[in-house]
Amino acid sequence: MRTYAVSELTLDVLFPFVYATLVGLLIVKLWEKQTAKRLLWLPLVAVGADLLENATLAWQAFKRLATSLSWISSSMTCIKFLCLLLAIIAILIGAATQFKMKFVDPGLESPK
Repeated sequence: MRTYAVSELTLDVLFPFVYATLVGLLIVKLWEKQTAKRLLWLPLVAVGADLLENATLAWQAFKRLATSLSWISSSMTCIKFLCLLLAIIAILIGAATQFKMKFVDPGLESPK
């Protein structure tokens, strides 16, 4: 249990920042500035939820608690995946729009 708790506090702290940076960069690259600013909250909320999920899981592992904080970590997991799903949908829409503007309708002006 302690090994898992240490893992939660080390390895799982770095990964949310890595995926949020990647998702954020894709959003900024694929969307015009104002829309990207509105969409960037998705990876930021996902990071916050992921870190809180990891903290509650580590706390449970350290204290050997079975269920007292489970509802928090479960809620954070749902929020994290919902935000990431919405961000991925935004990335796919942005990529499809860029593809269309570059290859299907190359004469149209880019929104950037």
